[in-house]
Amino acid sequence: MTDAALRIGTLGLGRAFTLMLPTFVSDPRVELVAAAEPLLAPRKSFAQDFTKKIYEDAEALCRDPNVDVVYIASPHQFHVSHAEMAAAAGKHILAFAAASFIRMHSPRFSAIGFSTKICLPAAAAISAWLT
Repeated sequence: MTDAALRIGTLGLGRAFTLMLPTFVSDPRVELVAAAEPLLAPRKSFAQDFTKKIYEDAEALCRDPNVDVVYIASPHQFHVSHAEMAAAAGKHILAFAAASFIRMHSPRFSAIGFSTKICLPAAAAISAWLT
């Protein structure tokens, strides 16, 4: 791994995000650079706590050239579409959903580039990337 931190954008600012937040803010090997959240109150809270980009929708975050890794912390029913969106934008993917779940529920995912993306349960993925 190079000295550059992994630049992470999170889709969703709920429970899954709060579980990973201590890692995102304390580990120098990762940098939280952006978030996307459809609800106004969590966006306002994030904006007060961080001086990072905040988006209302997932597509905008996935288009951000400063995001290397998309952490999918959205509600489960959006994991497949968000994984497809992130992969189509050329991003690496970090998710609690198992890669097999996303692949099984997304026939398009392999065509988008599943084999070149990192898609693991979040705890394992952070550990694998950073060791």
